[in-house]
Amino acid sequence: MADGLLEVQNLRKEFGGVVALDSVSLQVPAHRIVAIIGPNGAGKTTALNVIGGVYAPTAGSVRFNGVPITGRRPHQIAALGIARTFQNIQLFPGMTALENVMVGRHTRSRTGLLAAALTLPGSRREEAAIRDKCLELLEQVGLTDHASEPATDLPLGQQRLLELARALAAEPRLLLLDEPAAGLNTRETERLATLIARLRDELHLTIALVEHDMALVMDISDRVVVLDQGTKISEGPPAEVQADPKVIAAYLGEEA
Repeated sequence: MADGLLEVQNLRKEFGGVVALDSVSLQVPAHRIVAIIGPNGAGKTTALNVIGGVYAPTAGSVRFNGVPITGRRPHQIAALGIARTFQNIQLFPGMTALENVMVGRHTRSRTGLLAAALTLPGSRREEAAIRDKCLELLEQVGLTDHASEPATDLPLGQQRLLELARALAAEPRLLLLDEPAAGLNTRETERLATLIARLRDELHLTIALVEHDMALVMDISDRVVVLDQGTKISEGPPAEVQADPKVIAAYLGEEA
C-alpha cells in the first residue's frame, strides 16, 4: 500500500464542457490533517464530492486504505469508514439535535434503525448505549445544552458542529469536512480548531478539509493542497505553501 490512507490519482471531472478538476492527485496520510484550499470555483468541493461518491469522476482513481472506491455509491463509501460534512448543511428536519447524531450512530449498530424504531427485543439496551454515546459527542462539540432542541432551529454555526458530531458518531477512519468553520464566530472557530486537532491527536483520525479560514488552515493542517481553476498549483507544509508566489497570486493575495 502507498503512503496515503486516501490516494487520489489524476482526478478529472467534467460537467458538460466545463472541466471542474483536471489531473488532480493528492494523498492524505493516516492520522494527518490535509487542507484543500483555493479561490471560489477552484474545484475544492467537487474533489470532496468525487471522493465521497456524490459524483463519479470523468477519469482518474480514488483509493481508500488500498481499496479502489472510484464509482462506489456514498453509502458504500461510508461503510468503509469515511464520513463527511457538507458545505450546505444536511440535517434531518423534524428531529432533535440528539436524534440527528443517533441516526449517524445507527450505521454502526447491530440491530439497525428498523429494530430500534419498532423497539424490538434486544434493541432497547443498545439504543440506550447509542443515546449515551451520542450525548458524549454532543458534549465534545459543545452542544449538550441543545440536545433536545429541533436541529434546524439551531444557529448556523451550531448546526455545523452538530453535523460534525453526527459524522463522528459513525466512528470513521477518515473525515471529509467541507468548510466546517463557515458561519462560526471567532470563539467558535477557535474551539473548532482545537476539536479538529484533538480528533487527530487523541482519536488518531485522518482528516481532509476544505476551508476558507486561512488562520484555521495554517494552525492545524499538516499539509495543504492548493487548487486553482481545477488544477493543483501547490502542495506542502502550511508555511511553505503560504510563501508560494503562485498561491499568493491565486488566493492568499486576495485575502491580503
